[in-house]
Amino acid sequence: EHCEQTEKGVKARERLELCDARVSSRSETEEQCTEELFDFLHARDHCVS
Repeated sequence: EHCEQTEKGVKARERLELCDARVSSRSETEEQCTEELFDFLHARDHCVS
């Protein structure tokens, strides 16, 4: 939880949430938010290590 509150963690989570909202608002899209998810996981993993 602490790691998600760091500046990098917050920004990565915001980008992931924006992407998810964008994808969810469309009926047909090939976008999957993979890059945003990996960025978020990387920021979190870097913090906990």
